[in-house]
Amino acid sequence: MNFQHLLKIENSKFYIDTAFRAANDKAKSARQEIKGQRSVVEKSKTVELAKIESVSRFLNKSLNKILENFPRIIDLNDFYRELLGCYVDISELRKSLGAVGWASDKVGHFYREYNVKIKRTKELKKINEYRRMFYGRAASAVRQVDKHLKIIDEARRIMKNFPSIKENIFTVAITGFPNVGKSTLLNKLTGANAEVASYAFTTKSLNLGYIFEEGKRAVQLIDTPGSLNRFEKMNNIEKQAVLAMKYCANIIVYIFDPTETYPIEDQVKLYDETKELEKEIIIYVSKTDIAEIPEKIKKLKLISSIEDVKREILELKKSS
Repeated sequence: MNFQHLLKIENSKFYIDTAFRAANDKAKSARQEIKGQRSVVEKSKTVELAKIESVSRFLNKSLNKILENFPRIIDLNDFYRELLGCYVDISELRKSLGAVGWASDKVGHFYREYNVKIKRTKELKKINEYRRMFYGRAASAVRQVDKHLKIIDEARRIMKNFPSIKENIFTVAITGFPNVGKSTLLNKLTGANAEVASYAFTTKSLNLGYIFEEGKRAVQLIDTPGSLNRFEKMNNIEKQAVLAMKYCANIIVYIFDPTETYPIEDQVKLYDETKELEKEIIIYVSKTDIAEIPEKIKKLKLISSIEDVKREILELKKSS
């Protein structure tokens, strides 16, 4: 899924002011069309009806576009729905989307009501009065959802930064403690361009790469940061990693770093926690050119060659 298409949502004042400006422009063209024709009352009706129709159309179009453009929460897969819940109150977001729909319905209701009133009246004074009443009630309905527009736009800004993880493709999550070589492994397996630095927690987002076969994406790889924190204590990037492993990964590549930037006991503990996801795990030992494999992990089925990791991934893909 990719959320880059989500459009910016303005505040209520923007929509109201733009609607009224559009109505004034519509009124100018309406006056040109009726110049030298009809009675004063009929001319006034034509202009004021054009105004309220323009305001109604613009507000309905703008509010409905928000609802049409924003993804339905029920249609999000488990990964994105739970990820969104890490950042926003989903029940409040649903209420806000519902409120925008309510405002659109109200504007439409007011338009139909005052369209009939203006058409039926024979009093010049009433024509302008009904138009002003429509303006006031339509604007009030939109102002009432101003806070909801802000809630939806905040969710939009957050979702635009979500990783674009493809569905229906064999997926591998690369995990382990920070700075153990996950981004390096991703780069060498896929040719991806993940930034590599010599300090902890260098992964600020989920880095993605692909193994190609016959010119097509055959395997999707996700470089994820690791943590020993409980889920509720993790930062949002770490939560993304856990959810990606839980919902997106077919298999996991776990990296041990024998240089012991992190104590090997902690690395084993994180590995044991990773096993709780009940996914097939390939164990890769990085940096074996500068450090010996610790005794505590020698009993595990280890791979120290990147070529062997790639071969194992493709074998597991074939058998899946």
